[in-house]
Amino acid sequence: MSIPTKTSLSGFIATTPHPSTTKSGVPRMFARVGKPRYRREDDGTFTELEPSFHDLVAFGESAVRALSKLQKHDNFIAEGRVNRRTIERDGVPTEIEQFIASKIGPDAARNTFTMDRSQRTSRTAERTSTAARGTARSTSPVFARAM
Repeated sequence: MSIPTKTSLSGFIATTPHPSTTKSGVPRMFARVGKPRYRREDDGTFTELEPSFHDLVAFGESAVRALSKLQKHDNFIAEGRVNRRTIERDGVPTEIEQFIASKIGPDAARNTFTMDRSQRTSRTAERTSTAARGTARSTSPVFARAM
């Protein structure tokens, strides 16, 4: 069985993340992001090039969390997909490309941050309490085969 993967994007937040909502009221976050670029030289060294800049969008809980945690200049890693579409600007059809992030967070290789595990602790206590009452969910056949 192959490992399920998605497209990823890492880089830095180039503009202050902008909150908004969709027409249906879903939270949305938009930011321009930079992707550092390098060229390998014949002698084995690397030359830093100008970064490329792209649109990053997140929706729902991912947007809410990104807006509360990320700010301009932060390094990030995001999982999601690339969305290409044509819009009309000043009467001219223009193709745009956005990275739609389903998950986004700080890049642990480039940022120092602390983890808030309080929610995980309360969820663990809740599961333990549920299991003690004998109402725990049964193991699915997929997990049973893996055990």
